[in-house]
Amino acid sequence: MSSPTTGHNGGPDIADVLAVLRATLLDPDQPGRSGLVSDLHGLLLAVATADDPARAAGRAKLEAVIARWDAERPEITDDDQAAKATDCAGRVAAALKAEEGARTAAKRPYLDGQKRIDAAFKARSVALEAGLGDNRLRTGLRGRLIRWTELQQRRQEEARRKADEEARRLAAEAQAAEQALREAAEAAAQGAPVDDALMQQQAAEAAKLREQQAAVQASAPTVDAGRIRTDYGTLARAQTRYRVEITDSAALPRQYLIPDIACIKAALEAGQEIPGARLVPETVLTVR
Repeated sequence: MSSPTTGHNGGPDIADVLAVLRATLLDPDQPGRSGLVSDLHGLLLAVATADDPARAAGRAKLEAVIARWDAERPEITDDDQAAKATDCAGRVAAALKAEEGARTAAKRPYLDGQKRIDAAFKARSVALEAGLGDNRLRTGLRGRLIRWTELQQRRQEEARRKADEEARRLAAEAQAAEQALREAAEAAAQGAPVDDALMQQQAAEAAKLREQQAAVQASAPTVDAGRIRTDYGTLARAQTRYRVEITDSAALPRQYLIPDIACIKAALEAGQEIPGARLVPETVLTVR
């Protein structure tokens, strides 16, 4: 970073100082850049919020006058006091207008800067935002991943359905085999001839069917198809969320409707009658 040259009065040349400062601020590799940026922001805010000595003196005088009014004249008792109060109110209103003008002027460069910053970052993000896509429109990478996870969920649901059907079939066969065993055991208990080999075969078959049923149930997919985690640790998750869609605004209950006061006031002032609303007079004071 070069040093500024000396100006005609022996101090550094302002143009060179600004050039060096600009080069420093725009160089992301410049040591101390972040601290300088922070200090510069603080300096600019201090300049923007600095009080004007003339306005400060005027405010102090008006605050003193208002304090005397509050202490000595809580109410107006004659025309002379009314005139003085009007003059005082006019000066106060003018001072407030001046403060508001100064605030607006001080804030304008920052509002303009905010717009420029938003526009600059928005322009950089357009292609990336389009590539990432929109959930509702199902565009870009989001749309692809949503369609993929929904496909995987449908496949899992179908696999679970088939597993449940097979498990129920095996359970029914196992129950039938177990029932046959119970009936054979009851018959044997009543003295009927028993084929021990056949009963052992039926018991083994029932046990095998139960094992097959448990295996089928265990093989049903349980992984959340809506979750995708990569080797780099990135996680994508498709979830069902709900948004409000007004299908018939006229059918909405009253407690969910917000009156448009400005629209109602304009209609009433135009002479229109609106049930449940009216114009109520109130006294206000304007000072110019």
